[in-house]
Amino acid sequence: ERPNPCPKCGQSFPPGSEPVKHQCPQPNSWPIVCTGCGKSFHRISMIIAHWCIHTGQKRFVCPDCGKSF
Repeated sequence: ERPNPCPKCGQSFPPGSEPVKHQCPQPNSWPIVCTGCGKSFHRISMIIAHWCIHTGQKRFVCPDCGKSF
């Protein structure tokens, strides 16, 4: 049971958690839908990370060997 709702969007959280700290979706702008596959996201950071699947972009470079991931 998740009786701890966010006061802005109503998303429920486990007891003891702080719903005000989550990235609350804004009305009329969420979810963001990936144009590559139709998957939807409620956080900008998640769709940016997901989009790399479609573009093949590697976001992280190892400072020691220079390999991209």
